[in-house]
Amino acid sequence: EGMPSKEGMPGKEGMYRSEGGVSGGGIPKESGAVKGKHIAKESGDDLMQEEFFEDKWEQLRHMYPTVHPFADERQYLSITPRDFVILGSEYQKMVRNSFLLHGYYNYRYLVFARVGDEARKRVRYILGVPGHYYSSEKYMASMFGFPHFVLAKKQPVQNGRFGYWYADVSMENTD
Repeated sequence: EGMPSKEGMPGKEGMYRSEGGVSGGGIPKESGAVKGKHIAKESGDDLMQEEFFEDKWEQLRHMYPTVHPFADERQYLSITPRDFVILGSEYQKMVRNSFLLHGYYNYRYLVFARVGDEARKRVRYILGVPGHYYSSEKYMASMFGFPHFVLAKKQPVQNGRFGYWYADVSMENTD
């Protein structure tokens, strides 16, 4: 089943364009969400609108930039290790994972996605680390809990085989 896709491949300097996410001034962009409510918060002299969604994934989608490393319609969020509070408690310890941190410090982002068949309630979450497919990296990725790899759609000219090492994770606590 492989990992998700859309256009674009990040370099070490930056990422893809953002869809959704927070616009200037810390005000969430408007969405077509049916469920949710707006709550006004007093922030100094400014009045800030925050949008809350019943679905946790929708909430995250409006808080984080969307990236498009593959060629399909699935949405990937660009996150950092400090955002791991969104994961279930058993995955929060991954913030100290050496392989994950190496990928993050080289590319300055990680990807987080919801994949699967939502209509049939067969949804899973994946955490992806950018990197290259080399046998030495494959060994390290697997050893540190990222056994799967999928190529990004766009490849660097000088060195192909760029993509994401990924693992299944959960946003729910299982303990």
